[in-house]
Amino acid sequence: MLELGARPRKRCCSSKQWETKMRFTRSTPYMPGAVGILALVTPILLVIGAGSAVAAHLRIPVALGASSSTPPAHVTVVQTATGRIDNGYTGTFEATTPLCSSGTWSDVETPIAADNSYTCGDASGTFAAAERNTRVTLGGGTGAYLALRGSGSCQVTSLPDGLFIRTCDYLAGLDNVSPSATITGFGVSRRSGTSSVTVRVAFVAHDDVAGNPVRFRLSVRAGTKVLGRRRGSTTGTKSVIFRSVKVPVRTHRVALTLTLADPLGNSRTVRRSVRAL
Repeated sequence: MLELGARPRKRCCSSKQWETKMRFTRSTPYMPGAVGILALVTPILLVIGAGSAVAAHLRIPVALGASSSTPPAHVTVVQTATGRIDNGYTGTFEATTPLCSSGTWSDVETPIAADNSYTCGDASGTFAAAERNTRVTLGGGTGAYLALRGSGSCQVTSLPDGLFIRTCDYLAGLDNVSPSATITGFGVSRRSGTSSVTVRVAFVAHDDVAGNPVRFRLSVRAGTKVLGRRRGSTTGTKSVIFRSVKVPVRTHRVALTLTLADPLGNSRTVRRSVRAL
């Protein structure tokens, strides 16, 4: 049995440094003060659901949970129209993973658009697709498909009875998390004796799905003047240099706008500014 007799002794080197004495019965091995405290705190952290806050206060590392997003994959949905409804059709569908294997669907159509709603036969959830011109996007739904994202195109085969089969191919996944970016460098320098400047930008892009390339679009401005633009993709660190650009007179700040997007279209925009020379 553990008998707690902890009490502060005379202060040592600073107001935040204390010695703690712990007395144990013969049946309990002795442990130094810091280890003894950890032995008491650890079971509490395991029991408390919000243990991360306690652990952070004690400077105990807490492992972050792995991402639940899935990598992008080619997905096929085949819709068979079986009847007409007001402003649209209804029918059955078959699909490949990560979607359910089959279910029912209905749509609402206009001359330039169609909104499709799908209900899975295994009760795993619902999802939606929006068709605009020739582009079709998959959006989040309910249940297992809350994080569904994707885009693709469809082909329609007409049937003799005025109905049809629509086959849609997507690049899709269960991922609604936008990429993140850290601006590691952003500066403006001027070469002596010239009116031009060099702008240097460095950043680290990261997606929650390991290995996913991140598309970026970078713009640097001084007031309303665009000093430079760059676009591309990266899976980590990227450096961009704009040389021999001129900053308008009386411009006090140079600003950057960095937009990132993952393969499924989840995007994030980061803005920063620095003092112009």
